[in-house]
Amino acid sequence: MINLRILTVYTCFVLSYTATAQAPDMPLTLPECQSLALANYPLIKQRDLIALRTQHEREQANMGYLPQISMGGQATYQSDVTRIPLELPGVNMPMLDKDQYKLYGELTQVLFDGGAIKHQKAAAEAEAGVEAHALEVELYKIRERVNQLFFGILLLDAQLKQNDLLQNDLRVGLDKTNAAIANGTALKSSGNLLMAELLRAEQHRTEIRASRQANLMVLGRLINRPLNEHTVLEKPQSPSSPAGTHRPELDWYASQLNRIDANRRLLTAKYLPKLSFFLQAGAGRPALNLLSNALIPTITAASDWLSLSAGCIH
Repeated sequence: MINLRILTVYTCFVLSYTATAQAPDMPLTLPECQSLALANYPLIKQRDLIALRTQHEREQANMGYLPQISMGGQATYQSDVTRIPLELPGVNMPMLDKDQYKLYGELTQVLFDGGAIKHQKAAAEAEAGVEAHALEVELYKIRERVNQLFFGILLLDAQLKQNDLLQNDLRVGLDKTNAAIANGTALKSSGNLLMAELLRAEQHRTEIRASRQANLMVLGRLINRPLNEHTVLEKPQSPSSPAGTHRPELDWYASQLNRIDANRRLLTAKYLPKLSFFLQAGAGRPALNLLSNALIPTITAASDWLSLSAGCIH
């Protein structure tokens, strides 16, 4: 009894597995093929790279609004120094040391940059738009290639159906002609002509199947999925409304015009006056008092540094 139950369960499992293995694959649709081809295309990764680079350039431009800190130092030994050419009795005139040192730090804050940082970010985004639309142009070519292969295979499927109908008609006619030849009412050459047409139709069917297999192989490479002669493609539904004629090349040209305009505004902003505030602190020997050899700290601050188009901010 136990062995019978085990055998029954095993038989049901084998039949279920066989039925599943022999079940035909789900038909492939055109949107599915397009999505798989784009996901398998190597250049699709440039979308993320363009977004990351644009974000990095935007963050780098925003750093222009932050205070800028710089450090510097200098140490020198001079063969001679400034002297006071006076000699008074009982008075020692001060004399500078020949080794001199200077260490300072400077903090600069931009108060007005003429919109240069804002236009720099706009120029970076315009450049990213050009690259993104150029990528869409390349992806559009992949969609066109997938469409050509997909509809080419559907056309070959229709030709195979027509070929089957032709062969059926030829076989029916050949059977009637053979019967007529047997009864002496038709010539044997008529049967030979029909047989030649049937052989020609079978040869054409072989050519169509070979072309279909080649197109399926190319389509499988594009979508990164193995396809065989049993693969079925689903015929797309006719669109309810006519599709537009908009192409990605138009967006690419528009983005290039936008980039030119953004670069023009950035160039104009670079020639506008700029205002900044700076604070400088340090220590040196000699310091502001050139007659002292002591290491004295100094502080300098200003907020009226106006740089015109031909100048620069220090």
